[in-house]
Amino acid sequence: MDEEQSLKNWQHDMNVKSYSAHKTLFEEKILELVEINNTIHRCWKSMSITMSVLLEVNFFKGI
Repeated sequence: MDEEQSLKNWQHDMNVKSYSAHKTLFEEKILELVEINNTIHRCWKSMSITMSVLLEVNFFKGI
């Protein structure tokens, strides 16, 4: 194998490794965002239930 082909193969290998590393990092960040979204959703749902209960309690206090 000549030197030019060897260099091309090396560059290709580096590009593949770089792509794989970036892809893995991107996937990890997506998973973090999904977890954050799930946490926000749980908090919002809990707050919504709390507000509903408070509104019902205040409504029945007024009757």
